Amino acid sequence: MARSLLRRIASAVELDLRWTSARLDSMGAPESYISAIMRDDHHDEPSLRALLSLAGTAVERALDQPLRLLRERGAADSVFVWPGQHYRLLASIVELLKPQTVVEIGTFDGASALALLENLPVTGRLVTFDVVPWSQVGQTLLRAQDLDDGRLTPITGDLCRLEVFEAHAELLRTADLIFLDGPKDGEFEPCLMSRLGTVGIRPGTPLLFDDIRLWNMLEFWHTLDLPKLDVTGFGHFTGTGLALWEEERI
Repeated sequence: MARSLLRRIASAVELDLRWTSARLDSMGAPESYISAIMRDDHHDEPSLRALLSLAGTAVERALDQPLRLLRERGAADSVFVWPGQHYRLLASIVELLKPQTVVEIGTFDGASALALLENLPVTGRLVTFDVVPWSQVGQTLLRAQDLDDGRLTPITGDLCRLEVFEAHAELLRTADLIFLDGPKDGEFEPCLMSRLGTVGIRPGTPLLFDDIRLWNMLEFWHTLDLPKLDVTGFGHFTGTGLALWEEERI
């Protein structure tokens, strides 16, 4: 009897999701995903002020970002949509922070890397991680010459593998900005955050999270115990989160 009841519940949920997907499709948006709305009451006022100040200034500057590197590479028109895509916001935050070391987790086609490079100081460096070598991504926007001046370093490796993480622990510890755009599989992100808590990242270091509104990221973002701010309305339509590192809360 219990098994029969569970089967009926599961069938109802599946039917409801199919109906929801059909409703989304009927709205005619270029992309649509099933997400949820959750209330979050965990705010620490001093940290919130710092987050609001950083986000507010970055948003103000975002519209004027030319994204020259992406235009030169013939990136898709959708890349330049803002708000809706996060590339202008990424470039704006780098312009504002002037970081010497940026770590990106999730290279894929290199679009985000080029946005982060847009305003990176000439003495700065961007290290970008992925499990697939950048040169093997068919639609990559990166070129071999991008590596010539040492500002961009692609690394192939899974940071949730202990040996890979330990090999790059000093890099992560000294990063001035970390952008997490990983697999969103419900495992990698919690694993990485747990490991980051062991290396002594400087308190106040900004972390950017992509796709926080996607279904697999909802619990991760909701339970992330850091000062945080959802800036989706000014970033990626699938969710953009901004947080500040506080080691004692990890």
